[in-house]
Amino acid sequence: MPSDSHRLSILTAEEIEDLYGFPRFTDEDRHQSISRVWATK
Repeated sequence: MPSDSHRLSILTAEEIEDLYGFPRFTDEDRHQSISRVWATK
């Protein structure tokens, strides 16, 4: 945010992306997630 803004800046752009952006899964994360789904069926 520009320094002349009168708004309060609590989160950085990177923190906002981490919270609200698309999740980034590793191959291992995907494998574990799919394994859990198949185990419950």
